[in-house]
Formats: sequence, structure tokens, C-alpha cells
Amino acid sequence: MIPEFDRLRDLLVLWFRNNPHAIPADGEGRATVIAKAIAESSRNEVYTVRALRYEVERVIGANLRRLRTQELEVILADVVELTLAISRARDEATEAWRNGLSSWRSDPAAYHAQRRLQDPTLPRRAGAWRARRRPWFAILDAGVRQCKAMDQLLAEETTLLHQLLDAAASVSVARDAQAQETFTLVATVGGVLIGVPALIIALYGADAVLPLNLSNAVVLLPVGAAGLVAGLLAAFLPGRERVGKIGRFSATLIATAAAIILLALAGSLVSPKG
Repeated sequence: MIPEFDRLRDLLVLWFRNNPHAIPADGEGRATVIAKAIAESSRNEVYTVRALRYEVERVIGANLRRLRTQELEVILADVVELTLAISRARDEATEAWRNGLSSWRSDPAAYHAQRRLQDPTLPRRAGAWRARRRPWFAILDAGVRQCKAMDQLLAEETTLLHQLLDAAASVSVARDAQAQETFTLVATVGGVLIGVPALIIALYGADAVLPLNLSNAVVLLPVGAAGLVAGLLAAFLPGRERVGKIGRFSATLIATAAAIILLALAGSLVSPKG
């Protein structure tokens, strides 16, 4: 809730100007017409909320493939705040149509007569017929129906926003899992590229190829071939986006190049004892 809202006077003036009914002189009729005008204007604002939801869906749909997880989390936070605001507005609308715009405070007969219009199974009340003949009763009934329609519309928007929130949260989790998968892949490729040559050197010895030079650098070709095969495998891992495939393939090639450079530098600096 906002304790101090400086635009409340402007909103009331706008409601009064857009009110299609003449404001009667008696207090009950005046209060009913004003309440109905506010209820109708509030229901019209639901379409603004719907347009805002369309915009959120458009932003997520247009940028889903290139959104980072952090940006997606910001959008999720906005959707949560919007859902909270809509839920509060729905609570107010539900309370308004259930208590007949608080008409039970000043005219219980009109309140019960209006409730029986919504639910004919309710028992008859004394004075209900006279209440229905009051000049402002039709406006009261229209205002209550506006609040009820607002409640239904906001319920639909809340459901759709929750579904959008669940979908966006699933995408965020999938992005985190994909990032972890890519990191694991690159780490595995790097470990294999460094571990296999080290194993071969440990088993057979490196005296025959040390120090490395242009004539015996051919021993690094199997390492490069293994890295290229690993890069191709990485490109065909799950993930249909072209950018993701190129990124994984590039990561494995960089790991391969780094391993080859490391081995070449180490081999050129080592002099075997003879």
C-alpha cells in the first residue's frame, strides 16, 4: 500500500469527467454513481495490465535466445511484482462485489435485493421490491457487476502471469545447467588433452623426441587430431542454437591449441641427459 499518493485527486477528477451518469442531489444516489464510475474505470485499467503482460511476453520471446541469466532474473523480478499488484487489486475487486460496494452500511434492503439478482436462490428480504424501484438501484447493480467482471479478468491475468513466471524460471534453470555443462565439457577436454600425452610420455619415455624442434614436432599431431575430434563432438552436444555450438567448438579448439603450445614449449626447453 502507498500511504501518500499525490495523484489521487487527479484520478478522482478524471473519473468524474468520464462518468456518463448525472450525479443526483441525494447523498445515497451521489455515492452510488461515484462508486459505479470508479468501478468502471478500474475495470478498464485491467486492459492496461493486459497490454503490459503482452509487452513482457514480447520482450521475453524476442530476446530469449540472447538473454543472459542475470537479465532474465531482472524480468522475473518484475513479473513477480506485477503479479503481486494484480493480486492485491483482485482482492479489492472481490471484496467490492461481495459486499455490494458497501451498500449494506446505508441501505441493507438494496444490498440484499442486489445480491438476489446475482443469486436467485437467496431468500427474499423485506423491502427488497421497494429497493429495486429506487432510481439509483440500476447503477448500483451495474457497479457491482463491473467489480465482479474485474475480479474475473484479474484472475485470468494472474493465472497467465504465473504460467509465464514458471516458464521463465524453467528457462533460467536450463541456462544455468547449460553453462555448467559447457564448463564441465571444456574442463574434461583440457584434462584429456594434457593427461593422454603425459601418460604416453610416462610409459615410453621422452628421450627419443626431446628436445622438440621442427623435425620431430610431428609427435604433436595426434594431440591436435584428438582436440579437433573433441571439438566436433562438442559441437554436436545438446543445444540447437548456432551460437552455442560455435562457442563450444571454439572452447575446445582453444583448449587444444593451449595444450599443444604448452607441450611444445616444455619440449623445447628440456635437454635429455645422455
